[in-house]
Amino acid sequence: MKESFRNQPPSVKWRSARQALISGVVFVFYGAITLGADSSKSPALPWEQLPFVLEVDWRWAPETVPAPAAFKTYQHEFFSLCERTISPSLQIQKAKESASDCDLQVEVLLRKTAEGVRYQISAQYSSIPLLLPEQKGLIAEPRDVPLHILQAIQRYQPGLAKVAKIQDETALLFLKGGERFPTDPQTSTVGKGTILQPWMIVRNAEGNITGQQPISWTYLEVTTRDGADLQCQIHSGLRQALSARQRGRVEILAVPVDSQWWPQGTLLTVRQLSQPVKPWSVCRIQQHSTAAPSEKDSETEPLSLRRTGWTDRDGMLLIPANPATPRSSPILWITASSGDQTMARVPICPGASPRLTLDLPDDTIRRQVEQDLHQIEQDLVVTVASHTSLMAATRLAAKANRWDDVERLLAELRRQPVAEDYRKRVNAVRVRGLNLAKAREDRLAAARIERLCQQSTQTIDRFLAGQTLKQLQEEMAELKAAVRSAPPEPLPEVQIKERR
Repeated sequence: MKESFRNQPPSVKWRSARQALISGVVFVFYGAITLGADSSKSPALPWEQLPFVLEVDWRWAPETVPAPAAFKTYQHEFFSLCERTISPSLQIQKAKESASDCDLQVEVLLRKTAEGVRYQISAQYSSIPLLLPEQKGLIAEPRDVPLHILQAIQRYQPGLAKVAKIQDETALLFLKGGERFPTDPQTSTVGKGTILQPWMIVRNAEGNITGQQPISWTYLEVTTRDGADLQCQIHSGLRQALSARQRGRVEILAVPVDSQWWPQGTLLTVRQLSQPVKPWSVCRIQQHSTAAPSEKDSETEPLSLRRTGWTDRDGMLLIPANPATPRSSPILWITASSGDQTMARVPICPGASPRLTLDLPDDTIRRQVEQDLHQIEQDLVVTVASHTSLMAATRLAAKANRWDDVERLLAELRRQPVAEDYRKRVNAVRVRGLNLAKAREDRLAAARIERLCQQSTQTIDRFLAGQTLKQLQEEMAELKAAVRSAPPEPLPEVQIKERR
């Protein structure tokens, strides 16, 4: 065989060598892949089957005093209670027990007192900087410590969902660990009516989180749940709050929030994005139960949901918590208005956050124009009232044949402002406002100024018709001519009686 290969021409020898080289490379590459597959770990589980990991860090106060034996008993009974009552989707473990990343970190601080055991619980998500309330309390019976701590942790509604699909006003989310057990209302913290707050998470090439940002004025309300699939209704004050296509290393996660976390409500701060930014005082805030309230809805809406308030000098207004009922949602819609102009309409879940900030565009120019137009309209009301009273007095004087008074009243009517005078005033306000808006390159303010001035001009034309005074003068002239051309009335006959 070697002799036959030697006798082959050079071209055939080169072709055979090249085929052998390619076969060797393919064999080595396949072997590396096979070896790597055998030595690698098992493929990662999907999001729906991964458990929600919750780490609990137990501490005793003061730390300088050794923890009593009962402290370890509390820990042991707590984790035993979790194994008996908590569903497999929620994995509760001791702090720093596993090297895997946890989803929620909970710190439990206990202190023995004469009245019982005082506890202080704080929690924080590892991937989302959501502000969770701190819980404090007193447990009079020491044997109830594990149960009270577990109930306090459940108030945080631990859960994490990932946005998978967006369609119109509905979102489909996958709940972490949702396929590990059947839906059970007693053990599940996420179900129908749960409110979720979406967050935008940015990761680098290694998968580490480099940025977190809440999607402002957007909430997801769970309507149905099927295992790990959550069907949610989107409540948002933004046009495109959630994107159906998540690009690159950006993902949208959602965490449950509760309107009872801060029972006193949410402190709303309204700011004006001017230079510099300043609080918006005396901003009207209306609360509704629907996104686009109409007059009919306002009549049928409960009085408790039709509250109206104004911000104080610091631009703040406290919105009381709206507890959820079987027929209503904890989400309210607030409408921020400046004068007659609606500036924003956004949803809010009072009580889920201690404070929120609503930033509105600078509306100083439009408000100044609206104030000037209101003054013109007030003067217009006085003028229309004066016209009406003078015209009525003129007709009464004409009926009484007091023509000197008629002439005097007509002369006073001629001195009253006419429609053209008010149009000039409106035009002056319009030009001044448009120049200021053009200097700031504010097209929205310019469009609003044009609309306000157009409405004022229509009001002037409707109440101050140009032919009203002329018609009255013609009417008085006809009456005066008719009186002069009419024959004099005959004198009554005088009867003289004779005396007897």
